[in-house]
Amino acid sequence: ERGSATRAASEAAALQLGLALRRRLELVSWESVKLAVASGAGVAAISRIAIDVELKAETLVILDAPWWRASRQMAVVYARDVPLTPPAERFLALVRELRADWST
Repeated sequence: ERGSATRAASEAAALQLGLALRRRLELVSWESVKLAVASGAGVAAISRIAIDVELKAETLVILDAPWWRASRQMAVVYARDVPLTPPAERFLALVRELRADWST
């Protein structure tokens, strides 16, 4: 969401990791972000509180990313049963690589 604190925090966290977020989809609400991710549009950084129902239903999955140091408690999520787009696959591969580097 344009102007949201979650977006600002996630963009700042990405910059700290050296990630350039050149392509992004701007949506108007948490619900639209969750629906986009659940339908396979990619991955999102979203407030943990916003995805409680989806986590319980196991429709979204949190990426374990302890190095993602955002100023708010957020989660990087993707749809469990929907194939990811090639850009989303590349992003997740990069995130997992960073996670491996961080944990060693």
